[in-house]
Amino acid sequence: AALRDAWRLLQEGRYGHALRCAEKAKPDQAGAGMLALAGWRAAHALRDAERTAEWATRVRQHDGDGLLAARLMTEAEFALEERRFDDARAALQQLATRQGRHIAALRLSLRAEQGLGNWREVARLVRQLEKHQALTAEQAAPIRSRAVREALRSLRDDSSGLMRYWRELDDADRAEATLALETARALMAAGDCREAQRVIEDALDERWDAALVLAYGECGRAGEPAGDVLGRIAQAEKWLQRMPSDGALLLTLGRLCRQQQLWGKARSYLEAALAIAPSRATHVELAQLLDQLEESALAIRHYRAAAVL
Repeated sequence: AALRDAWRLLQEGRYGHALRCAEKAKPDQAGAGMLALAGWRAAHALRDAERTAEWATRVRQHDGDGLLAARLMTEAEFALEERRFDDARAALQQLATRQGRHIAALRLSLRAEQGLGNWREVARLVRQLEKHQALTAEQAAPIRSRAVREALRSLRDDSSGLMRYWRELDDADRAEATLALETARALMAAGDCREAQRVIEDALDERWDAALVLAYGECGRAGEPAGDVLGRIAQAEKWLQRMPSDGALLLTLGRLCRQQQLWGKARSYLEAALAIAPSRATHVELAQLLDQLEESALAIRHYRAAAVL
């Protein structure tokens, strides 16, 4: 009766009453372990640290009675509530060693790894939970996307490690424009424009994206290795045959031609970009080119136009 009432009261949120029921049990009685578990949960809900520790000790005494998994799951749950992510991970790892991980444990592991910032493990756990239908595609996508972005950021200073991780990702992840852009920019920051070029080209083959197109022209700034600029110009001109009115592509071609000191082509592409989609960035790019060509009066007009936009 005490066992039944303790768990009923616990579910009703009447934690003090549940605790009093749990206190009726003697350690050697049948059901004492389950009553101790109810007492532990009730004390924790009441934020009574002393009694929580006392009941946790009582529950541990019943590990051999089949309550080990329940105790470890409860420890992990409480640790997560208190943002003790290392303790939660330790409990879940012990559980995995003893009994494997079921879906509820995977969910707790996901929260622990998110709290610890272990984003590569977060991405792996999300895939597992989605595979077991414990997360819908809509629920999984933003978590996985953030996890992959954070993992990529952590590898910004290691271009070879970054590319290894990128190649390990699913095709769907590599085709996601935001992830491809994050990876390409990280590679550029690491000075590896050739790999950045490949990442962007592969992603654009799957899905056209203006931000990726603009990033295609970002390598080769002052002090940065330019990579295969001529190869990028050739590829961008192939794209232009299919999309002759794409303002972002024309701006990128203007930037690439300027990097390669193809002044006439750069000017032509930038002027075409302005005719299709006037933007501050295009005006500034053209103004800087005109400064190089010593056409200062016309450059000033474009600087002014940029300031207005």
